[in-house]
Amino acid sequence: MKPMPVTRAWSCLTVAALLTTVGACGTVQPSDSGATTPATTRPATTTPATPATHTPTPTPVAPTPTDLPTRMEQEGYRGANTFTDPHHPGTSRRGPRVQPMTFAPVICRVLAQETLTANPDGYWYLLGGTWHGKYWAVANTFWNGDVPGHKPYTHNTDKSVPLCRSSS
Repeated sequence: MKPMPVTRAWSCLTVAALLTTVGACGTVQPSDSGATTPATTRPATTTPATPATHTPTPTPVAPTPTDLPTRMEQEGYRGANTFTDPHHPGTSRRGPRVQPMTFAPVICRVLAQETLTANPDGYWYLLGGTWHGKYWAVANTFWNGDVPGHKPYTHNTDKSVPLCRSSS
């Protein structure tokens, strides 16, 4: 039998901690030569039968946009309208307005230069929180790291906000 490396002992202990059957993993003991060899495995013990209870297994849920990490951005003095489609805001549905000087959780940004008000750089933020990752606001309406009252205002978009994988 091949000697068992010491690192295997830790994984065996981890597996043993997860198993309900006692003695499923043997311990590793050093031999006189310095190599490790598996010790004998204890026989499994049996416990008296207990009535089986069914514990439902939770169904895994895919993360939603509102579960994603966000970056808090402060809205400007005027507030901002939100839309379901940053590429076609004129024909998309309007969402809840971002109130002036409030903080909104931003999930990511997308380049959508079709709307002149999004320029000069054309980015839109996908908003979490109240907006549930379904509504977009023009990035240049937020402070983006600029400090209210301290001119010049130079950040149209906070470039530390990650780019979105898709715009829908």
